[in-house]
Amino acid sequence: MINHAKKLVHDKGCRACHVINGRGGTIGPDLTNVGDKAPEQYEYGRLSGQKTSFAWHVAHFKDPRALVQDTVMPNFHLSTRDSQALAMLVLSWRKTDLPVAYKPGAPRTDPQSAEERDAEERMKTGPGAWFVQTGCFVCHSISSLGVKSPAQIGPDLSIAVQDTQARFGKTVDDFIMNPTGTMSVVLSRQIILNDEQRKVAIQKLREAFAEYERLKAAGQDPLAAAH
Repeated sequence: MINHAKKLVHDKGCRACHVINGRGGTIGPDLTNVGDKAPEQYEYGRLSGQKTSFAWHVAHFKDPRALVQDTVMPNFHLSTRDSQALAMLVLSWRKTDLPVAYKPGAPRTDPQSAEERDAEERMKTGPGAWFVQTGCFVCHSISSLGVKSPAQIGPDLSIAVQDTQARFGKTVDDFIMNPTGTMSVVLSRQIILNDEQRKVAIQKLREAFAEYERLKAAGQDPLAAAH
């Protein structure tokens, strides 16, 4: 179950939003030592059944907003087995005192592979760097600019210009200036942009869409390649 949960953490891109053992994003809480959190520190008001930390985590993994209404954590529609495995894993993440001699030369954090470092550096310095710097890439890929989200929770922003019109009946300009749904929470709490910065965001989204159309016309649809 623990190994199954570790694979889920990798496959679902949990590190996109959470620091785990020294590495990860900061949108969500640091989970490195979450197992040390005392049971009485959990809010059980919206939890039915047993009031235990294990039950809380299982329910939270199955439906985050059922327990924390204003969370931006997505619902991955995990099975009971997946949720139980993840609950076991995170509750095992605790501080442990070990003599250094037991593990000579052991790294203090989980190291990135050379491939991961190279990919991150390309995204940070390439044409999609703005989306990386602001944190948009945590949830969204921008395939037309070579940016791949570790979690890929939201839609690819390469086509946000036409996607917002189709999904919300708004231009991308109107949507960024007056977002709705999950994005209204993200842009008010996680990625806080003033009006000038939102105008920059609109321009960057238009540049990403123009590049998408150029690539597609050349027979190199980046969204087809991403899938």
